[in-house]
Amino acid sequence: MQWWKQVRVGRGMWLASHPERTVSTSTVALVRMHSPTVALAAAMLAMACLLAWGSGPVLATEGNASTPTGVMSAAAQPTAAGGAGQPAGQNSGGKVPAAAAPAKNSVLHLADALQLAFAQGPDLRSAQLTLQGAKLAYEQAQADQLAQPSVLTALSAESAWKQAQLDYASSSANIALQVEQAYYDAIKADRTVALARNNLDSARQQADAVHLRYKLGAAANLDVLAADSAVGSAQADLDSALANQTLAYMKLNALLGRDLGAAVNLADDLNFTPAKIDLDKALAYALAHRGDVQKAQSNVDQAQKQVEVDDNAYTPSLTLARAKNQLALAQAALDAAKTAAVLEVRQNYAALQSAAAQVPLKQQALEQAKESLKVAQARYSAGANTALDLLNAQKAVYQAETDYLQAVFNYNVSLARFYNSLNLPFEERKSFTEGS
Repeated sequence: MQWWKQVRVGRGMWLASHPERTVSTSTVALVRMHSPTVALAAAMLAMACLLAWGSGPVLATEGNASTPTGVMSAAAQPTAAGGAGQPAGQNSGGKVPAAAAPAKNSVLHLADALQLAFAQGPDLRSAQLTLQGAKLAYEQAQADQLAQPSVLTALSAESAWKQAQLDYASSSANIALQVEQAYYDAIKADRTVALARNNLDSARQQADAVHLRYKLGAAANLDVLAADSAVGSAQADLDSALANQTLAYMKLNALLGRDLGAAVNLADDLNFTPAKIDLDKALAYALAHRGDVQKAQSNVDQAQKQVEVDDNAYTPSLTLARAKNQLALAQAALDAAKTAAVLEVRQNYAALQSAAAQVPLKQQALEQAKESLKVAQARYSAGANTALDLLNAQKAVYQAETDYLQAVFNYNVSLARFYNSLNLPFEERKSFTEGS
């Protein structure tokens, strides 16, 4: 065997057992420029490293070359027994520790719901199994290196494992966003039911009053018909709200891995608290933490390593040219990923600002509708308008209340989507906005 091939074999065996101990691939080219004596010494050094460093790589330690920083913790790695540990928890990009399922009828905060989804949610379980399969494939590739050492194969396997981890992190973030939206939707459903009940009560009271006035000859039959129609419409609104409430809780329970009919009391409410966001800071965070950008960067790193391996006197020039072309393509893809990330963050920021502007407008419209109702009630008591006028004023208040609730809901969902586009962990939101 030629002396430089001996170096490759020795280095390949070392990489197979220690892919995290990355040594520049240019080492091979440098060794080839020296004498066989130097090559033999290099091979012996590689084998000595193999004995000194012992067993396989620690794939999830911070700063390790085999795992991109910030992608996932050791808790998110599949276990040795073949199962999968829980992620350190992603929300609209975030991480929360796994927790046991709350007792039936217990109070559930949003943070608890996210914990529960990562502890037993079916969608994340599927993502964990996919990650487990990728880890097994990576371990198989490591084992194959012992029989057929190859620097390029080792680099490819390592890149595939990184990509799998990034895919898992992205799936976790998307699942967390779904849970947060479902949680808000359930809260909105509760409040919609409450508004519908109040509207029905008001419609019935007004109908009773109109019927009484009709008996006394102070109201027309048209007023009675209008009042009864208002009661029927209010009852239909309540029935629809109750049906939507049931579906909202079923969807939330499904995401949390619970029985669809499981009872739970939501502890949080829909509030409008404008977040202070520094857009430049948000863009910088997104470029540093988004999974699509990290995947594109990983591809660039892989292509760069390929060029380093092929850039030597023993590799055909055409092979090197193809490797450089792949590097250029990977860099172009990285630039495109960064551009797409910036565009998505800016779009979500604009949507958030628009949603924030709607809330005070809807609140003002609600206050105006309430004042109009007071005037209509006074005029009706004085006989200056009809029952139909009063019913329309009551309906306007109900619609304004519904519109305001929808505006607050839209803002909270827009904020969740914005944070998700940054891949910002749920528990870091408060410090992120306070530091803006």
